[in-house]
Amino acid sequence: MKPHQLICLICGHLNRFAAQGSSGWPDCWACNASLVSDAVAGIDEAIHNAAILHDSLPLIVGYWTPGSRSSRHTAAEFARTAKDLRDAARFAHLDPDSFPGITGIVQPAALPLIVLYARGIEVARSSCIPISTPNLGVYPARDSRSICVNG
Repeated sequence: MKPHQLICLICGHLNRFAAQGSSGWPDCWACNASLVSDAVAGIDEAIHNAAILHDSLPLIVGYWTPGSRSSRHTAAEFARTAKDLRDAARFAHLDPDSFPGITGIVQPAALPLIVLYARGIEVARSSCIPISTPNLGVYPARDSRSICVNG
């Protein structure tokens, strides 16, 4: 089995490990934060770029500015989906207004935006991404959920 590598979404440390153990995912070797959790991590531009490049698990990033009605709805559904898909993907949020350099990288046409990355490649982007629960590589699936701006 190919070894995993995950950027800590808290401190940015690159963690490498053999595989998911029977006790679950390991903690970050630098700060002891959970590398895989059921929470949406607020990240900065440096962690965003490193995680996209290095993570061996899919990373789903929500880009929105807190405060708008559609962003609040998206954030709530995003958090529920993060809990459901804990071991299949990691979830993060980035506020483009706080990190304007990200706009040149992501080039969002509109916010909120949700992007699925896998092994350094953007797989899908939308305000509504269907996510197949057993296999994140299948779009759409009979058992899929959607994270939608307009619910």
